[in-house]
Amino acid sequence: KGPLAVLKGRLELAAMFSAQGDQAKVTTNLESAAKSAERLTTSIDELLLLAGVRKASVSSGTIDMNVPLGEALENCENVFRQHGATVAALPALPPAVAHGPWISHVWSNFLSNAAKYGGPAAQISIGFRDRPETGMIRYWVKDCGDGIPADLQASLFVPFSRIGSDRVEGHGLGLSIVQRIVGRLGGNVGVESAPGQGALFW
Repeated sequence: KGPLAVLKGRLELAAMFSAQGDQAKVTTNLESAAKSAERLTTSIDELLLLAGVRKASVSSGTIDMNVPLGEALENCENVFRQHGATVAALPALPPAVAHGPWISHVWSNFLSNAAKYGGPAAQISIGFRDRPETGMIRYWVKDCGDGIPADLQASLFVPFSRIGSDRVEGHGLGLSIVQRIVGRLGGNVGVESAPGQGALFW
């Protein structure tokens, strides 16, 4: 309800300043209302996706993992610009058995988090590791930020849980959606991190 309360309050202020003829304050409050509406839309989209992943019936097949990664990189261009983040040279990823649109969302979440939490001018790397003992491949995104203490890592994939700077907006749904997606596709998710050593999400 947070963004909705801000949206309502800002519109009420805009109406009040409009009656007073203060156009500058009307504009300021309308701009803030628009940002709150955008945050609210994002939250609703995330909630719908979170619910839909549980119920949706999708068919998995062998996909070129470089395709959803490319889509995610395009989706994250604005986030990269806002945070001055750069992505290292990309490896050629091996194929996976998955559902492409969902995997694009997973990559987008990992990449945007790396940009937001990876510190000033975040440096992001992407890679994979073959795990023949399980017959699976581990794909990962790594940043060089402050890292995540071990006692906080377990809560990262819990809905509505957030850690880190208050300047990063969000409602703690992203990683829980990632976990649900990957679980539905028969895989696992996790994080490797230590304070001062960045974080690697896989």
